[in-house]
Amino acid sequence: MNQELVIRIMPSVHGEGATSPVQWMVRGQASDDEATIRQGSLPDLQVWAEQVQQEVPEQWPEQITVLLPGTLTGLQRLPVTSAQKKHLQQALPYLVEENLIGNVEEQHIVGLPEAGHDSVLVGHLPVADMQELMDTFAESGIAPVSVVSENGLWHTDEKTIMLLFEQGMVTIASHEKPAQTVDRDALSLLLGQYLHHDVVKQGAAVQVDDDKDTSEPENVITTIKVLSEHNESDTDIALITGLAGDGVTIEHQGVNGGSVLSALASLLSEQRRARALVEFRSGAFKCPRKAGKRWRQWRPVAWVAGVWLALEFVFYVGQGVWFQSQAAHYYAQNYALYKEINPGDRSVVDVRNRFNSLLKRAGTAQADNGFLLVLNTLSRVSAQASAKGVEPKSLDFNESGDGVTLNVAAASFEAVNRYLEALREAGLKATMETANQEGDTVVARLSMKSS
Repeated sequence: MNQELVIRIMPSVHGEGATSPVQWMVRGQASDDEATIRQGSLPDLQVWAEQVQQEVPEQWPEQITVLLPGTLTGLQRLPVTSAQKKHLQQALPYLVEENLIGNVEEQHIVGLPEAGHDSVLVGHLPVADMQELMDTFAESGIAPVSVVSENGLWHTDEKTIMLLFEQGMVTIASHEKPAQTVDRDALSLLLGQYLHHDVVKQGAAVQVDDDKDTSEPENVITTIKVLSEHNESDTDIALITGLAGDGVTIEHQGVNGGSVLSALASLLSEQRRARALVEFRSGAFKCPRKAGKRWRQWRPVAWVAGVWLALEFVFYVGQGVWFQSQAAHYYAQNYALYKEINPGDRSVVDVRNRFNSLLKRAGTAQADNGFLLVLNTLSRVSAQASAKGVEPKSLDFNESGDGVTLNVAAASFEAVNRYLEALREAGLKATMETANQEGDTVVARLSMKSS
C-alpha cells in the first residue's frame, strides 16, 4: 500500500513560524506505530524526517501533503461566468481583487471550478509566505507534493453549521460559505454572519406570489455541530446557544477519528478522489514530476542496460573502422596486382569489376580454344580398339585455324581408314592429306578440326 505523509500546520493565536505547532502522521500502514500522530514544532519534524530517511529510506513516503491553517490562507466562493471559466487562471486576480487587502500581484491565487455550479472556490496566500514555506520544508529534506488549505476540506449539509475549537482558535463552516478560522473572541460576530448569510440565501430562492406577504423566511440552519478534541467549557456552549437563538440544536461531539488530523486525513482522501481539492502546489509553485517508485527500483537495471548498449555501439563502430581499413589495404594490393597484369589500363575505377571482366574474358577465350577440344577428342579416340595398329608420331597445331595435323604410322591403309572413321564419329572434321607406303608401314598425315 502506498504511503502518504500528512503534515498539518496548526492554527495559532501567535501566528505561523518556526515555533508553530505541527502535527504529522504516516497513512496507509497497518502498524499502529506508523499510524501514530506525532506533534511538535518544525525542527522536531525535521529531526524525525532525517531519522527515517537515514534508518529506513525505503519507507520514506512518496506522497507528502501539507495542510495549511485557515489563519494563513484565505478561501472564498465567488460567482463566475462561462467565459471566465474558460480562462480561469487569467480571471482569478480580477475576481478576488476587491476582497483582498494589499496588492493582488503579491498573492499566490488558485481556483477550482465547482461542478454543476456557476461558481469557483478560490484560495490565496501571500507569495512570500508560500515561498518561505517551501524553503523551510526543502531545508528539512521534505518535498511536499500537495499543499492544500484545511479549511477547504470541512463541509456540512444545508441545515448545519460546524464549529471547531482548537488552540484558542475557532473554525466555522457552512454549506454556503467556505470555512474560516478566527480568534475565539470573534466568534460572536462571525457566527451571526454565517446564520444571516444562509437565511438571505434561502430568502432569495423563495418566490413570493403575494405582494402583501411580508413574512420573513424561516431559518434554514437547524443544527450547530461543535467539534473539539477535548470538552469545551460551559461558557462557550452558552455563548453559542445564545447566538443561535431558538430552533437551532447544539450538538457537541468529539472529532471523527479521535483527532483533528485524523478527521482531516479522511476528508482529504474523499476530496482527492472527487478531485475537489484547491491545490496551492500549482502555477509558479507546481510540483515537478518525480520518477515513480517502480521506476526507481528498475533504474539500476536500466543503467546497466544503457552501458551495455553503449559498449555494443562502440564495439560495432570500432569493428566497422577496422574492416574499412582492411578493405582499403586489400584494395591497394588488388590494384597493384591488376596494374601488373594489365599495365595498359589507365582508367581503373573499380578494381574488382575489372578483375572479374578480365577473368571472364580469359575463361571465355579458353572455352573457345578448339585445340583443347580436338586434343581431348583425339586422346579419347586413340585409346579405343579402333585405333589399334595406328601409332601417332607428331602433332602440329594451327592457332589461326584451330586445326590440328597428326602424323601417324600404321600397319595398313585399312587401319588408317578405321582410325580416321573413328575420329569423324567422335565429332571431329578429319581428313587424310597424304598416305605413303614405306616398306611394311603406311605413313599418313591427318588433319582435323572441331565441328
